[in-house]
Amino acid sequence: MILIVSPHWRCELLLTASSGEQFLSLLDVLPATFDTLPETLDAVSKADIAGRMERVSAQREWGGVDACGSQF
Repeated sequence: MILIVSPHWRCELLLTASSGEQFLSLLDVLPATFDTLPETLDAVSKADIAGRMERVSAQREWGGVDACGSQF
């Protein structure tokens, strides 16, 4: 069997639930979809987000409900 893996970027997302709790998730994105996105954050904002990402739980560790209402 031959496994072909397309090139992609794996992005970490900092998500905020309606309760205000934050958690991490992953998103795989094809590089071509990022070609036209402008830079929107300054260095201070990036550092703030990076610090929060280090302190939050991953989605799989968070006892929430997904978009379809299923417990995970």
